[in-house]
Amino acid sequence: MKKRIFLALSPAVILPLIAVSCGDNTNYAKLWTDKKDESGNFVNVTFDEKNKTYTLDLSKENIEVINPGAFLNRESRIVLKGEEIKNGTEVETKVVQYYLTKIIFPATLKRIEKQAFRNNNSLSIDQTITELDFSKATNLEYIGEEAFSGNNIKSVILPDSVETIDKGAFELNQINSLIISEKSKLKTIKTGAFWNNKLTELNFKSTEVSKIENGAFKDNLLTTITFNLGERKEKLVIEKDAFVGSDATIKRANVILPANTEINDSAFNK
Repeated sequence: MKKRIFLALSPAVILPLIAVSCGDNTNYAKLWTDKKDESGNFVNVTFDEKNKTYTLDLSKENIEVINPGAFLNRESRIVLKGEEIKNGTEVETKVVQYYLTKIIFPATLKRIEKQAFRNNNSLSIDQTITELDFSKATNLEYIGEEAFSGNNIKSVILPDSVETIDKGAFELNQINSLIISEKSKLKTIKTGAFWNNKLTELNFKSTEVSKIENGAFKDNLLTTITFNLGERKEKLVIEKDAFVGSDATIKRANVILPANTEINDSAFNK
């Protein structure tokens, strides 16, 4: 029986051979995406055959830090999977590329570094991340600058352990739901952290939030913003353009702020 092998790749995509290099982010990502058991089955990847996408389940991995730019480039997001097709007396092995759209994070994780999962504009919208599962990531403290920038994420449920969301961490997504629980330790939301999303409401249930920086939630669709009015350890500081958006965006007069709040005059729409 004869075998033929061909690649089912987009004409615009060129996938080079990957040489082992300590500083190669693609190689770093492949440690998790291409990991297989003794039978040759993928350990951390579940495939969606219909949509040619995959879920990366890191919940069984002992990872404390996801490196800067770990999944930044196109090649780091692609998993190649061989599929055999019988054609008479021949068997053709079709190598199909699958794209990362969902991530399940592990309990050991403490930090997601700068641009770890940023889309660097090399991926089309249907090839980007749509879902983040932080349900097991109960030790995560820091989400880095532009960590998930430019994807297609729809909702975020933050682990209570997160203390800092850095600049542009979730910018340029499609987030319409952000859940911050009353037990949240979140203190700082940095510049443009959620800039240009689809949020219509925010509920800061915890009293731990102490700083919302420039444009943190700028250019969303906010009509409701609620703060916990209970006693705070630190005063709340809200900087310029923090909640500025379209003409329909909520104005300062319609938001009840905690007693000990320092707010920039341009934090809300006029």
